[in-house]
Amino acid sequence: MSVVFGSHSVIISNMNKKNGKRLPSVVFRLLKPLVRLLLRQGMPFREFSELARRAYVDVATDEFTLPGRKQSVSRVSVLTGINRKDIARLQQKPHPLENDSSRQQSRASRVLNGWIRDAQFHNDDGQPAVLPIEGEQASFQELVRLHSGDVPWRAMLDELQRIKLVEQEESGQVILQQQAYTPEGDQQEQLRIFGNAVSDLLTTIDFNLDNSHNQRRFQRSVVYNNIPNALLQHIQARSEKELQEMLLQINQWLSQYEGEPNSNSNDDSVNRVGIGIYYFEEEVCPAQKTGQRR
Repeated sequence: MSVVFGSHSVIISNMNKKNGKRLPSVVFRLLKPLVRLLLRQGMPFREFSELARRAYVDVATDEFTLPGRKQSVSRVSVLTGINRKDIARLQQKPHPLENDSSRQQSRASRVLNGWIRDAQFHNDDGQPAVLPIEGEQASFQELVRLHSGDVPWRAMLDELQRIKLVEQEESGQVILQQQAYTPEGDQQEQLRIFGNAVSDLLTTIDFNLDNSHNQRRFQRSVVYNNIPNALLQHIQARSEKELQEMLLQINQWLSQYEGEPNSNSNDDSVNRVGIGIYYFEEEVCPAQKTGQRR
């Protein structure tokens, strides 16, 4: 068994020198599942490499400036290894994140969260209630009006049924099928969720590896290297049940802070805050069947 305490459990010094040889293998392992997804989605290497170049240029321009000096194209070129002509060309093209709305919670997700968190749409046990279609109180129509903006309730019902989050009974009542936003059949929405999840995890890892501050963000995982195939289905089912219950609890208390004014500070800035949990499995080659730590 290996309890991995994340990057904040490691004292890092002279990181560029000590980790220079390790970093390529780490990046390669990170890239393999990404490339698998890109090939499955039909993105060729040339398009990916163009995006990678733009990311290098953006990060070098925005985050690696010298104190009191404006970032120059020449310095960006030195930092990234990309020549100045390519940098100028990239900066003249439309930005990949132009009109990007991936950080915005979808209307369907907002309706689901409203159903889970808003007590007026709960039953006596405090669980999401079976809702009548129409009505001024505790109805699906009212749920949509409060939590999705100007989307007609019929259009929202069709969408939630399409992604298999709700089911409508013959009586007309609407039942919530699952208390997790997993839009089956909507690949674009799944990609949006994927992009946010991976970006958030890597941002936390980068934060914990950064020596310029003394803060650390929670980052843990528990890994066993000798689990028989016959037990995977049981482990998957149990992890899904227990982790879902944990996330619902987190959702309940975290939602209490959303939009809460801070009377002790004049700072009116807001942040995007979240906690992610994930399950993974991979086949272990014979050389790894030693219970080694990772």
